Amino acid sequence: MKKIIIIFILFLGFYTLKETVKAGLIDSYQEITFENPNLKFLKEYSSDDIKSYYPKVSKRRFAGWQIHTIVRSAKVNFTKTTLTSIRNTGTTPIVLDQTIKTEMTQKYAIGASGGVEPSIGGTVKGFKLGLTKKLNIKADATITISQTESMSTKIQVDPMTQLDIFIKGNGRLTNGVASRYVFWFRTHTGGFEYMQINSIFYRMEKKRI
Repeated sequence: MKKIIIIFILFLGFYTLKETVKAGLIDSYQEITFENPNLKFLKEYSSDDIKSYYPKVSKRRFAGWQIHTIVRSAKVNFTKTTLTSIRNTGTTPIVLDQTIKTEMTQKYAIGASGGVEPSIGGTVKGFKLGLTKKLNIKADATITISQTESMSTKIQVDPMTQLDIFIKGNGRLTNGVASRYVFWFRTHTGGFEYMQINSIFYRMEKKRI
């Protein structure tokens, strides 16, 4: 029995050292910015920055997660993608009938670093091992949104002008660090980040070239 316990303890110690590739959610957006420029995304924290917060989640417990929030529900604006870009280098206007359709099934954007792993299977995005519940992300109620939009319009692109059509939006972002304990042993430690998407819309922009 003692041998089994020792092996189990060694396994937990080894598992705690496991590191995964940092996967900040900003990688999945063309552009994303805080309204408060003094705040930072998870990917912008150095390893030393993250480690400096670990004492906040070092209080051991029998089982479950300890979390410390660094950025709490801060406003962000994002560009999800550029749907189309039309560049007119000629001398006469270009007139087009443009129809754009898109479908999105994402209410939350999720990112993690270190031993905190995201769950990306299916249409519901969250964190593995119960962290989603600890963070009060109610997957069954609010995490999935289906949105289909169509835009049909006549577009004129003047000479020496570029027209870009984007999918943009805004939301609120939270990030921090977390540690998971099993039988008072820390098994996972790392950073978490999630953004609740509040609105998604089209934006058309013209610029001179």
